[in-house]
Amino acid sequence: MTLLITLPDNFSADAFLSFHRRDAQAISEFVEANTLYKAVMLKGSPLMMSFTFINDAVELRCSGTELIEGRQRLANHMLGLNQPTDEFEAHFVGHRDVGDLIKKQSGLRVPQSSTPFEALSWAIMGQQISVAAAVSIRRRMIIAAGQALVGERVHYAYPEPTCLLALGHDGLKACGFSESKAATMIRVCQLIIDHQVLPESVSSSQEADALESVLAAIKGIGPWTISYTLLRGYAWLDGSLHGDVAVRRNLQPYLSLGVPPTAKATEMWLAEFSPWRALMAAHLWQSQSVSGF
Repeated sequence: MTLLITLPDNFSADAFLSFHRRDAQAISEFVEANTLYKAVMLKGSPLMMSFTFINDAVELRCSGTELIEGRQRLANHMLGLNQPTDEFEAHFVGHRDVGDLIKKQSGLRVPQSSTPFEALSWAIMGQQISVAAAVSIRRRMIIAAGQALVGERVHYAYPEPTCLLALGHDGLKACGFSESKAATMIRVCQLIIDHQVLPESVSSSQEADALESVLAAIKGIGPWTISYTLLRGYAWLDGSLHGDVAVRRNLQPYLSLGVPPTAKATEMWLAEFSPWRALMAAHLWQSQSVSGF
């Protein structure tokens, strides 16, 4: 099934595709020329989506009829088309430190994970390790969960919580999880299944605060993981990613500093950009062609 979506004039297809190139072995999502192919889980079954960029539009294809009803909403979410980039740029294109950067990267959006759980679980894997290490753990976990799509090549959909519970604590450790991260992942999956702790959407500060409180009460979940989940899972653009190493490193030259600013100094600097602090962080990621976690 095919759907053609018109894109804004300044949409950055390169930033979107770069985010999905994190795993060079491409077992769950892969990019060929101007097309992203991504395997997803829906109602317990793996399906394939593709996004092909053609001039000022993207052609969305879905391998299963189950995706038809929600395909426009899911595509808009993953592409970041509902993000208020114009309003952000109007406020800060003349900023003393990063105005030129924002102007150069006009139209930048934050690519989204296909589900909030994908964002949260990826953030758990990425706590305090490099992107490369997290990608390796993620790849082994996806393969171990075994939600395969067989075609010209085998791809695996990102697993749902039930799949990871089936792997169990020892199965996650075999994929590279530490003892504590495996326990956190099992704990999160069980809470999602038993209490549905992840809402479908977050559209207000009150809803963001409520989710933050729920996640903060889970052992093993900290501020960075919560901000990342809100950013990549819900397009909530006001999380403060001041603790992110790449954000601090990439901010350094714009402040003419000899070393990266501290997390506290970065937090204070980002505060000016509320309610779009996370979008500013994305601009700093992109400034060095780094898509972030």
